[in-house]
Amino acid sequence: MPPEVTLALWGLLAVGIGVFVGAFDVLAAGAGAVGRLGKSGGIVAVTYGCTLVVGASAGRTDPLRPLAGFGQAQAVHDADTRVVASLPAFETALQAARAAGKPVLVEFAADWCTVCKTNERTVMADAGIRERLKAVSVIRADVTRDDADTRALMRRFAVVGPPTLILMRPDGDEVREARTEGALTVEDLTRRLALVGA
Repeated sequence: MPPEVTLALWGLLAVGIGVFVGAFDVLAAGAGAVGRLGKSGGIVAVTYGCTLVVGASAGRTDPLRPLAGFGQAQAVHDADTRVVASLPAFETALQAARAAGKPVLVEFAADWCTVCKTNERTVMADAGIRERLKAVSVIRADVTRDDADTRALMRRFAVVGPPTLILMRPDGDEVREARTEGALTVEDLTRRLALVGA
């Protein structure tokens, strides 16, 4: 069963438990502490259950963070960003990028990588960076899943983990001094992009 469906089912169960323990029951005027506590617990369960269902409907799978990513910039790159998760897919994307005659930015990122999301939301969303990225072919290496394909892709570039940015000249040669790992700043990425003429 897909994890999103499992999360939704847990959410429905939590709503059901909340209703059962009295989330929507009217409290009597002389209701004691146990009655009030039951109603409060029911309201919490219904709220949490609804949160799980909403998160599941958006493709989330973490029951402790069902709304993670809501309100964040998701994909701020231009539409021509190619997303790959295997070495053969990367080679195909690289050939297309080389044919365009542009420098290439290879961005290793993962859905679970909090620094990647911060970089995406702050640095990559910067208007100046977005303008510079128009002169670059962007390949996003999605290493969210830890499998043979993503490990082979990371070995190809000796990448330890995300976030890692690699810049290549139009001929496909890496500009080693432009490689960066971890958190970015707009100034740092601007300087690195300038090394490939972007």
